[in-house]
Order: sequence, then structure tokens, then C-alpha cells
Amino acid sequence: MPEKNIPQFLYRMRSCQKLLDAPFCELQNQELYFSRLDKLNDPYEGFLDVYWEGDFILWKNFLRRYLLSLYKLSILYPFLDANHEFTCEDIDVYGTESDFPNENIKSSFYKIAEAFFKDERINAFLNCLSITKRKMHEKDIKIFLSIIHPIAFESIYKESDSDDKKQTYLYFSNLTKDIPIQNLFERLTENPQEIEEKTLSILMDISFSMHEQLFLLRLYNCDDIKKDIRISFITTRFPNEFINKLITLTVPEAFVCSFMTHIDNPALWGYYADGHKGACLIFKCADSNGKTGISLNAKTTGSSDNIFSFIKFNKVVYTRKAISVNFFKFINTLPLDVLYENWYKDGENFTSYLNDFGINKDINMWRKELWRMMESRAVHKLPEWRKENEYRLVMNDFLRWDSDKEGIATKYNFESLDGIVFGYKMQTKDKLAIMKLIEKKCKENNRHTFNFYQAEYSFATNSMEIRKLDFLNIE
Repeated sequence: MPEKNIPQFLYRMRSCQKLLDAPFCELQNQELYFSRLDKLNDPYEGFLDVYWEGDFILWKNFLRRYLLSLYKLSILYPFLDANHEFTCEDIDVYGTESDFPNENIKSSFYKIAEAFFKDERINAFLNCLSITKRKMHEKDIKIFLSIIHPIAFESIYKESDSDDKKQTYLYFSNLTKDIPIQNLFERLTENPQEIEEKTLSILMDISFSMHEQLFLLRLYNCDDIKKDIRISFITTRFPNEFINKLITLTVPEAFVCSFMTHIDNPALWGYYADGHKGACLIFKCADSNGKTGISLNAKTTGSSDNIFSFIKFNKVVYTRKAISVNFFKFINTLPLDVLYENWYKDGENFTSYLNDFGINKDINMWRKELWRMMESRAVHKLPEWRKENEYRLVMNDFLRWDSDKEGIATKYNFESLDGIVFGYKMQTKDKLAIMKLIEKKCKENNRHTFNFYQAEYSFATNSMEIRKLDFLNIE
């Protein structure tokens, strides 16, 4: 039996440019375009409440990954083009110490790490997080990293092998200290268990806001904004951008294709169909093993080949409640041996409690929980969008084949396309172009019926209506 409450047909609005013109030609190519979740019009799309909660081993390895990423970027910094605009994509969170090209660089990092973890402030930080076992949310962890960022730079420039590098790192280190939130560190680490959760949350919110404002003020007052933005990335913005990139270890890229259940809302035509000048494709839902969806010629996880596969429709949930996920528990884009050696294990063969909980205890259950979380994440939207009554097809890029793309085009069976609705303001030339394309495809697929409709405004009912164009028969 098919899933309950999913209609027989779902609708997808598109502009004529996307349907007819190069390089898109979606109608000619029989393609559905899946947009990357973080490129959609709502910045809260796919928002996850990622938090960090772990033991001493996990937190120490977290800081080691941070130090390693900063060290790698500091090595590359002098060799990058002066016009290079830094983003979180310049930060390596996937590599390990074994990736260094020679033993000298690797040995230098080991010395830097040794000095870094001998610092009393770092040990106070680690004890604070591991003893209290608080959930550190994204803003919280960014503030914590901003506090210890000068210590990380200090460790790096002290181990530099040339005067030029020492001067550069010292200059960077001094800039990082220009952050008036250091006293927060002392308050948090002196008596971490005495600070209530609510108080901590307020402190973090205030500190984060202050940090962001001071960053803008510094850029506003500088003489060379372009140069200062470049320097600020490594001295000030790095903690934020590191976290933004680190989250990709547990949150793979997701691509979604959106559909609606109703198309009689003029506002939606204005927004999604080029001001009523576009069209709406009508897709017939299929049933497979009790799931309702559509067959697409899409790349599937675990295969490099393009094969037709059934992808189910997911109803969008309109809610303000974000899905919570513990970063340490769901690092899923690293090989298991790399995950174990670099996150769940310390240098003395002790392992984190998470090594025996979750992924290593029951990997199948862990995977099911991960899939549920990723699927839910891709279909959560704020209640303000409820009028769309949306369904989605979702593809998660766990293997990062398409992480550099803003979208993916996938081919559908022509039989799945039941009809097309012309927009109220669609130009005649576009209607004729669509009709000719459909006639050609019907002949190629030995199909004898196809439904055309016209969207129009009815003064009798004072509402938008969809009228079937009975005389437009495909023979």
C-alpha cells in the first residue's frame, strides 16, 4: 500500500529559462534539478543544532585537530596569491599528521602540539569541558576557540624555523590577543561547575555578539580593508570558519528537489515561476514497497555509475525546533580507522567512551540513526513557509562526490511527467516551444496522451484557477 496522505500528483514550478534555455534545458533533458541545501533561499534550511559533548580524550583530540588545521593554513599562507579570498574551504579538517610531505614539518608539528598541551590554560580548558560535561553549542565553542586562539598561535611561532616566519606568526599572535573576552576564560575555568547552564548561555551569547561587532569595527577603521580581511581570516575569523568546516564531518552535503501539493496560490507562482511567466510540471507519484516516490537516473551512495533508482518523497515538516546532534557521536565522513586513531583514541592506547558506544557497538543501528537524522534535517523548514505545503526528494552526499557543486541535475522517466500548466503571463513563444518539445518526446516514447493546462484568474470566484486545455491533444 502507498503511504497515506501523499497525493497522486505533485507539482514543480519552474521558469521558462530553466525549462527551455541552455545550459539548463531541463525539459529537453528530462531533468530535475537538486539544489544544495545551503544554497536555498532560506538560511535556516537544514539547520542543525550541532553540539559538542564528550570526555577528556575527545576534547583533546578536538583541540589537536584545531591546532593541526591552523598550522597547515599558516604554512600555506605566505605562498597564496595576495588576492586570494579565504573561506572555510581553505581549512583542512580531513587530513592528519601523516599527510605532511616530509618528516621535518611533521616533527615541527609534534613539538608545537607538545608545547600547546603543556600550557596550563589549555589543560584548564580541557578540564572545564570534560568535568562539567556540558553541551557546547556552536556559538559556545566558537567563543572558546577564540579565547585559546592566541595560545595556538603562540605555540606555532615559537617553533618557527626562520626569522621571517617568526615575525609573521608573532604579528598574527599579537593581533589575536586584541580580543577583550579573555577574562571570560578565567571565569569559566576557575569554577566551571558553579556556573549555571542558563548563565553560561547568556555569557556566551553576549561574548559572541561582542566579538562579531569588534571584528566589524576593526575592519571599518582599517586603511586597507582587503588586506585586513585577509589577515583577519587567520587571526580572528579562523575559529568560526574552522567550526563551519568541521561540521561537514558529521553533516554531509544534502541536495533537495522541491514539489508542492497545490498550485492555486498566486504568490507561489510569482516567486517560483518567474512572476507567472513560467510553468508548472505535474508529476505522477509512483509506489514501491509501500513508499511513494519517483524513479530517477541518479548517482546512488556506494556507486560511481548512474543507474535508475527509486527515491521517495518526503513531506516537509514546518517547525522552529532544530534537530540536535552530538558532533563527536556522528563523525561519519572519515574512514573508521582514521576516526578511531584521530578522534577516539589518545597516544597511550586509552579510548573514549564513544568508541564503545554507537558506531563500534552496533554500526547498523548507528547508520540507521544517522540516516534518520540526515533525512529529517533536509525536510525541516520554519512555519512561515507552511503555505507551500512542500514535499521533497533528498540526496545526501556522504561520499562527497558533489561537495563542490551548487546543484545536481538528474534524469526522470518521461512517463512520470503527466502534464504542464502554463503560467498566467507566459509568452506565446514559450508555450509553442514547450508544446513542440512535448510532441517530440511523446513520439519518441510512443505516448498518446499528455495534459496541458492554463493558469488564470477567475473574476467569478475571485481566485486563481487551473483550466485544462482539452483541444491541445498530442496525436
